[in-house]
Amino acid sequence: MGERQLASNTQKALTTHVHPTAGIEPESKWYGSDRNSILSAKIHPAKPFGIPTIMPEETEPQTADSQPQRQFALRSVYVKDISFESPNAPDIFRGEWKPETSLQLDIKVNPLAEDTQEIVLTVTISTKVGDKTAYLIEVQQAGMISASGFNDQERGPLLYVYCPSILFPYARQAVSDLVAKGGFPHLVLQHINFDQIFAQKLAEQRAGQAPSTEKPH
Repeated sequence: MGERQLASNTQKALTTHVHPTAGIEPESKWYGSDRNSILSAKIHPAKPFGIPTIMPEETEPQTADSQPQRQFALRSVYVKDISFESPNAPDIFRGEWKPETSLQLDIKVNPLAEDTQEIVLTVTISTKVGDKTAYLIEVQQAGMISASGFNDQERGPLLYVYCPSILFPYARQAVSDLVAKGGFPHLVLQHINFDQIFAQKLAEQRAGQAPSTEKPH
């Protein structure tokens, strides 16, 4: 199983657990089979949302053997669902603040129309002090995109690396606001390396499909 099946199987989510205070590498870049198609792109304003649209650089006229022109547009960014719980307030404020925080990420791709998808990045945070839960947060940060001209090998990194990297700063800001409004010390999530997460999931899937070398008894 490769990038093609991971990108096309929209019913399965890409889920991982990371620690927000760990030394995670800076925000990832998209490594498709043709990096220049994104990295050398021009930015044009998209109407009516005012969100940038990525269009390819002007090239020579296409021939019958040339690949289709790649086009990507982020149509809108929005919060799909959000929740905050502090089940042990106000007693949690009376003790010493030594929190332990865990972070879970979930990525889903929902098809809306031809070449149009909804990307939903779910960020779930659980913070405890000892055996008591200080707060639980879940933010579903979503975006609607249009993408055409990308082959099956490129769509996996596009949908599960590039798009979540765009959405994550919005989710991070929402988390920080919720924590502050809940009366807790400021929390800023570190950058997430979605490249590494995507590569790990592909490796796990390939390992699960590897033929067994064990001989029957």
